Amino acid sequence: MLTCVASYPLLCEQVASDSEAKERYDDWVRRTIDWLSAMYGDRLVSAVEHTDEAHPHVHAFILPLHDPACSARDLNPAWQAKTKAEAAAREGGHSDREAVKQGNAAYRSKAREVQDDYHQRVGVPCGLTRIGPARERLSRAQWQARKAEARRNARLQRQLDDRIAGLIDAEADQARSHDEMETRLVGLVDQVESELRAAETQLSQAAEKEREADHRLARVKTAEAAMQADKEALTRERREFQAETTRQATGAARTTVRTAMRVLAGVLDGSVRPNREKSGLKITDAALEQDVARLGIREAITPLALAFANVWERLSNRLTNRERAQEAEAVRAALSSGEDEINRRKSRGYRP
Repeated sequence: MLTCVASYPLLCEQVASDSEAKERYDDWVRRTIDWLSAMYGDRLVSAVEHTDEAHPHVHAFILPLHDPACSARDLNPAWQAKTKAEAAAREGGHSDREAVKQGNAAYRSKAREVQDDYHQRVGVPCGLTRIGPARERLSRAQWQARKAEARRNARLQRQLDDRIAGLIDAEADQARSHDEMETRLVGLVDQVESELRAAETQLSQAAEKEREADHRLARVKTAEAAMQADKEALTRERREFQAETTRQATGAARTTVRTAMRVLAGVLDGSVRPNREKSGLKITDAALEQDVARLGIREAITPLALAFANVWERLSNRLTNRERAQEAEAVRAALSSGEDEINRRKSRGYRP
């Protein structure tokens, strides 16, 4: 048995409390049953109205009366299209998988065709839209406009029906020729179809504009997200660069100060002394000489070292050997404590 269910969009209480709504609903029930009868004939054995849920609906039951195989599935036009498409594909040499794929496509196409036919023969005369607002992502205003357009189309259809009926009566009364009546009817149908096509074009254009607006909004949001990501990445890179620069500068300053202290200490032990002209330094400690050259501080440290050497020479000439040794040790201790201070500042976040 094939079962078909058709549901009306108004609520049961709306239909029951509004006489005009009840009249439209009764017209919908009649047209729905007429549509099923035209499709299935005497195989439509029952149609039952239900009001036990939110929306009133009709259950129709169709039996495969003239089919020896009693295949209710073959009563479905979409299934018939699927079966034919698969058979044609296999006869054309396609694989089973491709045949099923083509059959499924034919099934969906035929199902849409059946629903479109129902909409044209029942939905349009009853002022109903093809699909609801959520499917097309319509705003409330757009959906209200769509429903108003459907009601207008229904009124046009009823006007067309009334005018056709009037023409038929007039032709019967006035005995007009069949050709004249047909010409007038065709003109009226063409007019209504033209209006319907114009309305569909307007709705299609409105939907296209809305889709374009959605696409533009999506592109703007994507661009904003990309810009934000680039900004965050740039901020991280700048912070890392600043941290690395500070670290390198701190290390260079620390090394420079320690080397300068080693130069001064060298004055005490004689590994650093003024040259003959007392205009430069002579460094006999190869490692110290290499560090001074690598850091490029010879020019900066020379005046200090020469002054320190001059003071130390004058002081040494007035001291005994023992006193000189004691003073040298005291200066070395002071320089050593200075290097300890550099290391201590390093642990506390030393900055150059």
